[in-house]
Amino acid sequence: MYHAESSDLDLVRSLKMAAIPIVDFSSLSLSIQDDVNLNEHDVKKTADELMSAFTSIGFVYLSNTGFPQQLVDLIKPMRLLTQ
Repeated sequence: MYHAESSDLDLVRSLKMAAIPIVDFSSLSLSIQDDVNLNEHDVKKTADELMSAFTSIGFVYLSNTGFPQQLVDLIKPMRLLTQ
């Protein structure tokens, strides 16, 4: 019978608490072609959220990016090439 070591239990506990960070880009209006609506606070907040997500978890879910679906569809097959 396997007995979990305390380090194993710590890992399980940390994984249970970990979640994929979601960074919302809606305040940056990336679907708009000009930067009139951008403000320094929103850019810094989004950048800080990205930095935190990548340094703590290693990946992130990007929401409301404004990327057209055609671009997303082009990128999906490229992902398969790196696996």
